[in-house]
Amino acid sequence: MRGRRHSYVVYAGVYVYIGRVSGMGGEKNMHGNLVRKQYLVSEENVKKIKRLASVQGTSAAEIVRRAIEAYELEQPETLEEPELLQLVSRRLKEAISSTRRANRKVSRALETLNREAS
Repeated sequence: MRGRRHSYVVYAGVYVYIGRVSGMGGEKNMHGNLVRKQYLVSEENVKKIKRLASVQGTSAAEIVRRAIEAYELEQPETLEEPELLQLVSRRLKEAISSTRRANRKVSRALETLNREAS
């Protein structure tokens, strides 16, 4: 079929399970009861999600969940104090967790470099 252009539909499937999340090192599911859904997204968005997942050392599904969680319809300045404190607390916990993961990766990379240099 020479000369013919093909169109492709890209599906971004987020596979999630209740209890433990498959493919995430057996970590406990911290998202509560999750539902499997499929959404049509551009091929460029799929590439971006995969790239972000690779850089952050997590799954594409986790990147999608984080993006959804980060999207807030209500702006922080319209939140009441308890809601704002809860938002800040959640974001701080996420930042601490992300920093710890990054520190572990850096430590492993440094150990590997030290071994190779010896």
